[in-house]
Amino acid sequence: MDPSFRSLARAHEDGGESHAVFLVAAVVASVVLHAVFGWATRDSRLGFLGALSLDPAALRQNAERPRRDTVLVADPPPEPAVETLSAAGRTADPGRESVAELMESVPTGSPATMFDPPAVRRDADPAQAGVAPPVETLEAEPAAPWQPRERILEIASRFANDDLAARPRTELIPDIERQVRAEDVVAPFTASKPVETALSGDADAAAWVPPAPPPRGDSGGASDELLAPPVAAVPAQIEAGSAASGQAAASFAVETPEEVRPAVPLDDVLAPRISVFRPRRDDGFVYFEIDVARKGADVLPPIPRDVLFVQDASGSLGPQRLAPCRKAIKDAIAALRPGDRFNVLVFNTENRFFRPGGWAEATPDETAAAGAFLDAMVSDGRTDIFNAVKGALSLPRDPGRAALALLLSDGASNAGDFRRDSQIIGEFAKLNDGSLSVFDVGVSRGSDEYLLSMLSLCNRGAPAAIPRDRFEIPAAFDGIFSTLGAPVLADVRFRFDSASGAVVGPERTENLYLDRPLRLLGRAPAGTRSVAFQARGVNAGRSYDMVYELPLGDPAPGEGDPALATSWARTRIYDLVAAYVRAPDPALLSEMAAVGRAHDVKIPFDGRFLRQ
Repeated sequence: MDPSFRSLARAHEDGGESHAVFLVAAVVASVVLHAVFGWATRDSRLGFLGALSLDPAALRQNAERPRRDTVLVADPPPEPAVETLSAAGRTADPGRESVAELMESVPTGSPATMFDPPAVRRDADPAQAGVAPPVETLEAEPAAPWQPRERILEIASRFANDDLAARPRTELIPDIERQVRAEDVVAPFTASKPVETALSGDADAAAWVPPAPPPRGDSGGASDELLAPPVAAVPAQIEAGSAASGQAAASFAVETPEEVRPAVPLDDVLAPRISVFRPRRDDGFVYFEIDVARKGADVLPPIPRDVLFVQDASGSLGPQRLAPCRKAIKDAIAALRPGDRFNVLVFNTENRFFRPGGWAEATPDETAAAGAFLDAMVSDGRTDIFNAVKGALSLPRDPGRAALALLLSDGASNAGDFRRDSQIIGEFAKLNDGSLSVFDVGVSRGSDEYLLSMLSLCNRGAPAAIPRDRFEIPAAFDGIFSTLGAPVLADVRFRFDSASGAVVGPERTENLYLDRPLRLLGRAPAGTRSVAFQARGVNAGRSYDMVYELPLGDPAPGEGDPALATSWARTRIYDLVAAYVRAPDPALLSEMAAVGRAHDVKIPFDGRFLRQ
């Protein structure tokens, strides 16, 4: 140990008796200091202990008093006696009050009552005292009976261009002068007559009720004239007649026998035949084919046609392919029947009609003039197919005729607003809506078969004919046109019943021709005994209608032609492709794949429409 520290330790051991003397001196000094401090602060008080008292006499006096709990009542408020914190003959200064008097003002209930707000006199303001005002109980109004009303929505200001409207607006309601303090939304009101009377057959009782008066109350300085309910008067246009009554208004929608054209049942003119097949390996379905034909030669005579020949004259064809196309159209015009009409549309990026805005009669003079028009066309420029097919819809339509369009092109659209195949097919199908039957012929083996076929299938046509070379163009064109020579039913539409669960295609069929079969291919769940369908069509401006029910029977497994199942699958896939082109949906792709796998049928053009 260091010598200096050793000397201090030894000194500490030697001075042990002095430690007790220092301790006694410290205790005496502490007692003296506390006594002096207490005497100096005898009149001082601590604020946070002002509500407490340690005086036994005061505590005993407070315990002998009856216990009082503070209770706040909304209605009616209590009237407690007002107590002061200062005793009689003493000042009201809280700092001078005794602890016993303070304890008398503190409730002896639960500790939470120490923080409750003080009681309030009846004449005091509840909001300022911290007490919620009493809640008034309102009497529930009886529910008013339902009253029918008619509201008119008026366009007060016009900011849209009428040229963009689907149909022109009809202005039947004059401007209405706004009333002072009138409400924009009228509150419910009671009709001047009971509902039963207003809806009764009384033709003299107009279905009109007076408007509700504005609500009365604090007018904010308004005069009594402004708040007085207006005198309701029946408008003159209602008093003039009974058109406003429910019975009279309903009479406007009633058809008279003279205005209704009766539909002729097609079962007198058509003879549908059905064939059924059930797979040997039962897949839970039966397949069927319905061949639709007219019943005999004395019914449904052939109707005249309006035929439009659409020729692609862009630079991609060249004179070598344009020459056989010219010959094919000339031969077709020469084969038109008396009563037929025709026109020729030559296009590249622009459309040129043989007879702009109309049709030419199939006369020798018009036939010769059309030949000269075809001889003058040359291949030049780019290709705008959508503009061409849309231009075909600009020609006038006659409901007594069957409208056809035959397109010769390579399908290479490279100009215009719509160039992609799916855009051209989908947009034209929406515009046409089955009004014009379209048939397409390619001009080479490299033609866009997807565009040409789907453009035709989506518009009452058939898959496009694609010749092997340019020399076969006239034969391919004649192979289609010769079967379209005698239409007997135009705008044909079929609708099958939903109860059978049958899926039938094509969804949009061709028209019915004498020399061209009209077939429907369907599939129904096994156990279905029959299928029912409705067929509608037009012949020479006359509407026909029918409902058929054809038996499916109970075929044994393997009975029938297996080709029916494959034909149905191919037709169904074409319908799904057409639907997907118009509105892409992954569910359609899933159904295509399922049908293709089940029947070993390849999805046509899948490499094309999936890239669109």
